[in-house]
Amino acid sequence: MESDEVETPFGIIDEQTVKAIEKWRHEAVQEVMDEVPPLRAREIADFVAEGGRVSSFYRSRRKPMGTWMLLALDAVIERDFEVSAVERYAEPPSSAHIPPVTQSVPVSASENKTVLFQATRFVTEKKSGRKWAITTDEDPYCDAYYFIFETAEDDEEVKMQAIWKSMHKWLVNESPIKGGALRANGSFMSVDNISLDDVVLADAVRKGITKNICTFLKNIETFTKNGNKNSRGVLLAGPPGCGKTLTSRALVNHRGDATSIYVTSDDIREPGDLTGIYSMARMLSPTLVIIEDLDCLGGAGMDRKQRSGHPLLGEFLEVLCGSTTNSQVVTVASTNHPNLLDEALINRPGRIDAIIPVSPPDAHGRRLILRMEMKQHEVEEGIDIGTLAKKTEGFTGSHLVGLVNNAELEAMHRLDCDSKDDVKVVITQADFDAALAEIKETRERAGGSIMEEIRPSGDSSFAELYS
Repeated sequence: MESDEVETPFGIIDEQTVKAIEKWRHEAVQEVMDEVPPLRAREIADFVAEGGRVSSFYRSRRKPMGTWMLLALDAVIERDFEVSAVERYAEPPSSAHIPPVTQSVPVSASENKTVLFQATRFVTEKKSGRKWAITTDEDPYCDAYYFIFETAEDDEEVKMQAIWKSMHKWLVNESPIKGGALRANGSFMSVDNISLDDVVLADAVRKGITKNICTFLKNIETFTKNGNKNSRGVLLAGPPGCGKTLTSRALVNHRGDATSIYVTSDDIREPGDLTGIYSMARMLSPTLVIIEDLDCLGGAGMDRKQRSGHPLLGEFLEVLCGSTTNSQVVTVASTNHPNLLDEALINRPGRIDAIIPVSPPDAHGRRLILRMEMKQHEVEEGIDIGTLAKKTEGFTGSHLVGLVNNAELEAMHRLDCDSKDDVKVVITQADFDAALAEIKETRERAGGSIMEEIRPSGDSSFAELYS
C-alpha cells in the first residue's frame, strides 16, 4: 500500500480523498449549525418574539462608567420590568446554560452592592407588556462592559434607546455617585471629618475661599440668571505645608448637594485623562473638581516655555474653557509653584477666575495651630505658646505640627520609654526647645547647608558632581 493511501472498512482510498471527505463533513456540520440557531438565540427568539425575528441594540462603556451602568440597569429593571428568568450561556458551539456571574459595585466609601454582571435577563415591561432580553458582559480586551437589548423586530430602535436613556437618567439623578465624594477613577473616597473651621487661614484667604467656592456653589442658578458664567476656576497658591491640601479636603465637606471629584497628579498620566474627568464632572453637576499640585500634572510642570509645549496643557486649557461648556462645574486647583504655570492658564478669566495666595501663618495663626495641636498631646502646664509662636516665624502649619510631634518624641527619648511600659509622657518646655532647635537645623539643611556638611574634605570633584 502506498504511503498516500488509507485503509478504511470500505476499502483502500487515497489521502486526497480523505481530505475531501473531511472538508465535506465540516461544511455539512456548519450548514446544520447555521440552520439551527444556538441555544441562546433560540431561547431569546422564543421569549421576545414567539420564535420570530429579533432586533438588537448594543452599547458599551469603559470603567468606571460601565460599572455604574450595571448599577443603573439593576435599578431600572427593578423599577420598570418584571423578571421572568436569568440565564447565562457558554461560548459557542456548546451554548449550554452556565451559572450567571455577579459583581460587587461600590455605592459608598464603605458599602457595596451586588449586581448581575455576566447574564441575560428575560424581562417584561410593566407598562407595555413588551418582552426583552437584556445581556450584560465584559470585553476584557477593551476593559469595558457591554449591554445588549433584544426584542421583537418591529422598528423598536427608539424604545431600545429609551431604556438606555432611562439608565443614564437614573445614574445622573438618583444614583449614589450623584452628590458623592469621588476620586478621579470614579471610586468613592473616604471623607475626613474636617471643616474649614478646623483650618487656620488668614481672614482674607478664608473670605476668598468661601466666596469663590462655597457661596458660588450654593448660588449657581441665581448667579447665572443674569447671564453670568455658571462655571468657575480658583487657584490656591503658596509654599508646601500652608494648608492647601487640608483646605481642599475640608471643601469636600462644604460641597452641599454637589458632587466632588478629587484629582491628584498620579491620576493624570496621559492625554484624555483630563477630558474624561471633566466629562464625568459635567454629567454629575453641580460638581466641585479639586486638583492637587497642578504644576505636577502628567509628571511635569505646566510651563509652556520650559517644556516646549506640555502635552497636557492644551487639553487642560480646552476642558476649562473650550468648545464644551463646563456648566455648573467649579475647579479648585492648588500649586506650590505658580511661577511654573502658563499665563494662558492662570491669567484668563473663565479658566482661573481667582488666585488666592495661601502663605505661612502669622503670629496669631501660629498660636492657634500650636494650641489646636497641643490638645492632642499631654503637655505640662505653663507652656509659653506665645513665645513659641514668636520663635517660629516663617514656619508653615506642617512645621508647627511637626514641632509638637517632635517634642513628644523628645520627651519619650528623655524618659527612655518603651511601648510595653505604662509611662505617661508629658511634654515639657525643654522638650519644645530641643525640638525647635532640631527643626530649625533641619530647615537649614533643606536650604542647602547639607551639601557643605557631607562634602568630603579635599575632594575637588564633589562640587562638580553635586552642583
